[in-house]
Amino acid sequence: MGPEEDEVMINIDGSFKETTAGFRAVLRDHKGKVTDCATGGSEPISVATHELQGVELGLNLAIANHLPKVHLCVDSMTVFLLFNSPEPKPPWSLIHLWRRVSALLGKFQRVRVSYFYRETNRAADWLASQNPGWNVVRLTPGQFSSEFSLIHLEDSSGKLYWREFCFFFSFFVRLFASVLFFVLVFGLS
Repeated sequence: MGPEEDEVMINIDGSFKETTAGFRAVLRDHKGKVTDCATGGSEPISVATHELQGVELGLNLAIANHLPKVHLCVDSMTVFLLFNSPEPKPPWSLIHLWRRVSALLGKFQRVRVSYFYRETNRAADWLASQNPGWNVVRLTPGQFSSEFSLIHLEDSSGKLYWREFCFFFSFFVRLFASVLFFVLVFGLS
């Protein structure tokens, strides 16, 4: 589900580790081409905080690029539900960040928010490995590594990603079928 022709897609990601945390935003045009991206770091707070920091970063990038219509793609159900609630009530720890994001949202003609699985958010996930410490680092397409360029190429060409769930689901179906066969053939004794 890509952006419409007059929109920019903003893939965001937040990460949380014991000693470090970060947030990322990747802007894509309607063809999937990365037009801008940035990554930032902060002290570890919560996953939802860092996901929302990624949203704030992405919205600021869209404003800097004079893009009036955005399609936010989040891989955090908490953040997705916050955006899609008729009366959002963020946890108190997110209230100041939510107010800043809400103010940014008012600067756009249209904002759509979609939930995406983490596996389809490879570009933002790759940026997670480029931890800038406490800074925000903005990358232009000329600065992309070969690895990031390959991810970008695969994503923009429509590569399909299989969820790990599919593997585990098929494993358990086969296991259940084997157990059922054993029970039917040999009985429960």
